[in-house]
Amino acid sequence: MVKGLSAGQVSAHLDLSNSQTGENIIYLLRENIVMPPNVEITRISPKSVKVRLEPLAKRDVKVIPETAGAPPAGYRLKGIEIKPETVTIEGAESIVSKVSAIKTEAINLSAIEKKETALDVKLNLSGRDVKVLNGGYVKVKVVLVKTRE
Repeated sequence: MVKGLSAGQVSAHLDLSNSQTGENIIYLLRENIVMPPNVEITRISPKSVKVRLEPLAKRDVKVIPETAGAPPAGYRLKGIEIKPETVTIEGAESIVSKVSAIKTEAINLSAIEKKETALDVKLNLSGRDVKVLNGGYVKVKVVLVKTRE
């Protein structure tokens, strides 16, 4: 440990070119460690790391609108249309296989001021380690109707 040396100044470059699907043990060698100038490596610990590699998978999942709040006084929610209704996600096979739908970020109904409002709404990946291939947003149309008195 060197005083004044931060973790961001030290990195290890791992060669995964000969690795296979499943668990792999990668040995850390001096030549794979990047250090600041004038710092010498005296010991590497741990000497190896376990890396689990999985096939990349894609899947189409349904988009579900998440709402918050209530429509303004005198209105009720008639419906929400989403385009596209499904998006394609990509990630590790074990994670993608467990995702059947993705919610949008919360749509604040109390902030809707017109009978029909079109919004670009971000998808909420909520810590899932996947990416959305068609972009991270969907088009949402919120339709309100007057309530009967």
